[in-house]
Amino acid sequence: MLTGKCKEYFEKWFLKQWDVKKLEYFYFLTPSMQYGVLIDFFDSVGIRILIDMDFGNFVFNKFVLYIEYKKHCFCNYGMNFKTRQEARTEGVKKANEIYNKK
Repeated sequence: MLTGKCKEYFEKWFLKQWDVKKLEYFYFLTPSMQYGVLIDFFDSVGIRILIDMDFGNFVFNKFVLYIEYKKHCFCNYGMNFKTRQEARTEGVKKANEIYNKK
């Protein structure tokens, strides 16, 4: 899912952070655990991913994605999601794009 310099830096960060010799350890984790590791990585480089639930009229109706980088909040990119997994995937994609542009 990660590309370019973001992928390269993540791989170095993961090996050092987890004190392991092989990147395969990351791929042995369940998807939700992989997501947690990616959140930790993006936090470490100043990119914050937040997935919030939107309650219109006190009834849940969507997940909203927020990404903050350098004190700028890029609120939901005009996208709403039916599932948390869809929002997580899109959040990692957007954070990857931000990292590769910096």
